[in-house]
Amino acid sequence: MGVHAYDFCRQAKIAPNRLKDRATLIGVVKRSLSGDDYALGKGLLDHLIRLLGLGKRKDESPVRSAIVVLKDGDTTVEQCTAQEMQNRLKNISPNEGQFGLYWWIKPSTANIDDEAWG
Repeated sequence: MGVHAYDFCRQAKIAPNRLKDRATLIGVVKRSLSGDDYALGKGLLDHLIRLLGLGKRKDESPVRSAIVVLKDGDTTVEQCTAQEMQNRLKNISPNEGQFGLYWWIKPSTANIDDEAWG
């Protein structure tokens, strides 16, 4: 999955500060209030992928990367590129919900399989 931003910042001795790139879109998904999973909206993922494909925002500012971050409070649990997330979910149908289509995501630090991401 490559080097995560936190790992990079730690290795580059930037941590505990955060490195931000304005050309990076970050979709933050908060943990469910009643469980250990995360509801990733299809609209968010589609938006990240679409802007990444365009290479720019409405204001013409560049978009070079898009990241999905799973957060539990202030703690980053897991992150990956929007393309990686899209690939993980390509064979999993989203659920219908009050706010549109979504997937229940369970974080995994091991290899991703359908149980962890279904």
